[in-house]
Amino acid sequence: MRLKYLDTAVRTLVAKAVIFALVVLVQAPLAVQVHAAQMTEQEKIDALLHDIEVHNDLRFLRLGSIHSSTEAAQMLRIKLRFAGSRVKTANQFIDRIASATESGSTYYVIYPDGRKVASRDFLRGELKRISQDPEATPAKR
Repeated sequence: MRLKYLDTAVRTLVAKAVIFALVVLVQAPLAVQVHAAQMTEQEKIDALLHDIEVHNDLRFLRLGSIHSSTEAAQMLRIKLRFAGSRVKTANQFIDRIASATESGSTYYVIYPDGRKVASRDFLRGELKRISQDPEATPAKR
């Protein structure tokens, strides 16, 4: 009789563990989506600036001069500070601050293999990646 009780208890425990695991597996992707949706626009802008800064392998072309990732992030922070409340969203940051000079001269990202991409395209891709998984590290190229 006692063995039968133990067998039932083990089955119950295993069933509870399986149910718990299923609940966790179903809710985990939802938690990431909720977190991404909860990122404020300022957090997205900060994540983009951080992403630029940590890409030590990339160079940034602005007005004919090549800058390091640290210099590029610093320059964009200064422009953002001057823009003040005129930039409220990550998309506005990309369009108004990080894509071109005031006179319309496009900024470019230069990859280690020599590819040159408009910073707007680079940052749109980074924003999409950040929005999908804000905990992710900068994308590998």
